[in-house]
Amino acid sequence: AAATATATGDDGAADASARGLLRLLHALESATERGVGTLSENVLEALEASDETAADAIAALRRATKQASMQKAMERREKMLKEMGLTRLSPTPSGVDAYGSASCSPSPSPSGGAGFLSLSATSQPRSPGSWPASPGAGGRDILTVAVSPSSVKGIEDVKDEDEEDDAALVCRVCFEGYKLRPRELLGVYCFCKRVENAPSAGGPGGRRGAGYSSVSHFNAIHFACHAAARRADVALRTPKREWEGAALRNSETLTNNLLPILAARVSSSAYAAAVESWWENVSNVGRPEAVSARLRIAIGDVAMLIGR
Repeated sequence: AAATATATGDDGAADASARGLLRLLHALESATERGVGTLSENVLEALEASDETAADAIAALRRATKQASMQKAMERREKMLKEMGLTRLSPTPSGVDAYGSASCSPSPSPSGGAGFLSLSATSQPRSPGSWPASPGAGGRDILTVAVSPSSVKGIEDVKDEDEEDDAALVCRVCFEGYKLRPRELLGVYCFCKRVENAPSAGGPGGRRGAGYSSVSHFNAIHFACHAAARRADVALRTPKREWEGAALRNSETLTNNLLPILAARVSSSAYAAAVESWWENVSNVGRPEAVSARLRIAIGDVAMLIGR
């Protein structure tokens, strides 16, 4: 009742206090300790039902949070593409077809130390979750893959180099990452769905079929923290399913899978178990897939991500 009175106050001081309270409750929605997130969500739902102005303010806060999460995910994506040496060029140069085939001889880079391969993606309209069946006549963007010194390093060197970068991934529950807990496996929440007419590893002329597409806001969480939060969600008076509670921790964005992020000190057994859990969740949104099909599915998923 006090929250409703504050949210519907007429004078300026009450209005400022109400907005501050709404921001606080919205920030607490993603908390998992002692049911704080659930209680905050219940209060906001009550305010939405009782006052239209409060409902509009809450909707605006959630839109802003979602937009910030999308922007953060885009920045991470651009950073990863930059580290991989991927850039977008347009229009299509000669020698490159609509499927990304390039001439066999690499071209020298301006710096003289690296070559590049060009991949193209059509901008022709298509149905969501599918890929064009044949080259279009429309404009095309080119993904140029520049070969950098870091791209030819051994996997162990890359792991050591990325140790500090991995520390930037912070768990949404305990707010610690690989810097403070180097042996605790971190993952990022993802949303996976089954798509038709997905590209395969066979190239432009290869057979096409069903595949899986995954997206992420790169909200990280320890697998142990996710398991603890899952148990807490089940123990609530109104139990939540695993991915319903995870959606709150994922900035109120749909999620149905957890992608493990390997670090140098994480045990191989823990990582292998997390990988198996990933594929089990993938089968839950589609159908059981043979182990031999995993590479094809993963390559198709990466191809769709690069082509976006």
